[in-house]
Formats: sequence, C-alpha cells, structure tokens
Amino acid sequence: MNNLPIGRIGRSLYAGFAFYCLFSILFGPSGLVSYRSLEGQNEAMLRNIVSLAARNEALRAELESLKSDPDRAAREARSLGYLGPGEMELVISGKLKENIENRKAGDILPLSRPDSLSDSALKELSLLVAVLVFAAVSVFEAAANPRRHRRERFHTASRT
Repeated sequence: MNNLPIGRIGRSLYAGFAFYCLFSILFGPSGLVSYRSLEGQNEAMLRNIVSLAARNEALRAELESLKSDPDRAAREARSLGYLGPGEMELVISGKLKENIENRKAGDILPLSRPDSLSDSALKELSLLVAVLVFAAVSVFEAAANPRRHRRERFHTASRT
C-alpha cells in the first residue's frame, strides 16, 4: 500500500465521486426516485384526461337535451338564477362546506415536485464523504504502520 498523500487523496476523491454517481442515480433530480414520482403524476394526469373526456361527452349530451327540450331549458335557467315573468327570487344564505379533497374532472392538478436531492446537496455530501474517507485512510495507515509514519515525518523535517 502506498503511503504517499497523493494515494490517500486519490482514494478519497474516488470515494467522493463514486458516492456522487450512486446518489445521483438514486436520489438526484433525474434519479430513480424522481422518475417513480413522475410516473405517479403521469398516471394521475391520464386518469384526469379520461374523466375529462367522459365529462365532455356528458356535457355534449346535456347540451343536445337543452336544445331539444324547452321545459328542461326553462328549469335549467331557473337553477342558474334566471326568472320568468311574474316570478320573484328568494335568497337563503348560509355556509356551504367545500371538500377540497374531492376533485372533479377538469380540476387543475397542482404541480408537485418529485422527491429528490438537489445537485448541490449531492455535491456537498460527496465532498463530505471524500473528506471522511481521506481522514479514515490516513488514520488507518498511521495506525497500521506507526514507525514508518514517524520516520517519514522525521525525514521530511530533516530535509528542510
């Protein structure tokens, strides 16, 4: 095993780079976790498109019914607040409970970002891993061969 600092630095950089690659593949913005989340969003949008098509067809049928049946058109107009001759409007106010959880076809789906680590966070973690590996390799090599480590320090100190 080489005790030169460049060997330790090289191993540390390699460990940091390997960590960055692995975690980018798994947890990065384009990683597997992000794609799984995006696939779920894609399926929800496809279900929404199908329900929109069904609602569109039902609305077309209702429009044709309103065009062909004048009594139904009058009832619908009254439900929208239009009044006929001699009629009076009576308004009753109160609280209406709206349930946000029950989405209907045509509701806009909110954008949700996939669960992932940012690229800068991945780089910071990789740098931390590289520093920790460098420290661990340095401690391991110093503990494995304490005499050689002291000799190297002595020779470098005597050269100066």
